[in-house]
Amino acid sequence: MTRVMRWVAGAVCALAVLVSPHVGRAEPTGNYRPDLPPDTIALGCYPLPDGLTLDFPYQVRSDGDLDGKRHLVLHWDELDEAEVRERLDAALDRAGLPRRAASVTPLENLPPDSIVRGTVELELPVVKLASDDPDCLNPRTTKRFPADWAPSTAYG
Repeated sequence: MTRVMRWVAGAVCALAVLVSPHVGRAEPTGNYRPDLPPDTIALGCYPLPDGLTLDFPYQVRSDGDLDGKRHLVLHWDELDEAEVRERLDAALDRAGLPRRAASVTPLENLPPDSIVRGTVELELPVVKLASDDPDCLNPRTTKRFPADWAPSTAYG
């Protein structure tokens, strides 16, 4: 290698070292997770019946109409079955709905530190779309999945 070629190679390396911290680097925001869809119920696309509020931690798993009824499935967090049942019964009473409209099923064989504790299934009156928010057209937000979508337990 000639002296000129060594000098050029050294200059290129030096330039790369000087420029690299300013090119092609991610901003260190600490936010590496994708945005989650908005809360299905809080968004108001398909609101709960008047007076019904859920005052326990939950995630909506699915929502849809079946045989003339709305079938809303939730997972509840952190509380035991008796506490969820008590809160749910009070909420149904306030809304004038029968307590039989809800079933509460704890998950079995959970480790003690598990957050999700069980499933709540609500059978409610059918409700129409009540918002023109663009998120209301997204099944991942409304949890109203088309029949041809594979269930969330099917992978591949």
